[in-house]
Amino acid sequence: MPIRRLKGESNSAVDICIEKGDGLFLVTTNENKRECLYLSQILGSEDYFANHQSIKSYKYIGSAGLMEKVFSFFPVLKGKQERFIEIHEKTNVIYLRDEGRVRIPKKEPQQTLSEKKKVLVVDDSTTIQKLLRKILSKSSKLEVVDAVGSAEEAK
Repeated sequence: MPIRRLKGESNSAVDICIEKGDGLFLVTTNENKRECLYLSQILGSEDYFANHQSIKSYKYIGSAGLMEKVFSFFPVLKGKQERFIEIHEKTNVIYLRDEGRVRIPKKEPQQTLSEKKKVLVVDDSTTIQKLLRKILSKSSKLEVVDAVGSAEEAK
């Protein structure tokens, strides 16, 4: 599995796309040095873990299968894990270099046309009704179903 050390400018954030089956290690050494490593299971190269016995702890984001593969090569890593976040699909994350952590942006659920919130515009002014209808119809999350002049008409 190839290992790529991720670096960035000081005070920088690095966007990372973790492919399905791959993983990201946030390693803290015994000297409290932090490193971010991207592991891919496509090719073979285990040199990093073989040469770094001074790993104090780590956090892992990625495929459970790749994690087990790493454990099979380096059982010394077991018990040093602080956190494990399993992902099952291609995922974008942000590595905050100075903070030594990774942020996983929340995915907003994709809405289909049938999942739009339905809106009824109620106003006694037809001008305001048209204006609100025009503004609300631009939203991808809202669907204007009708416009009426009073609460009684809305019932």
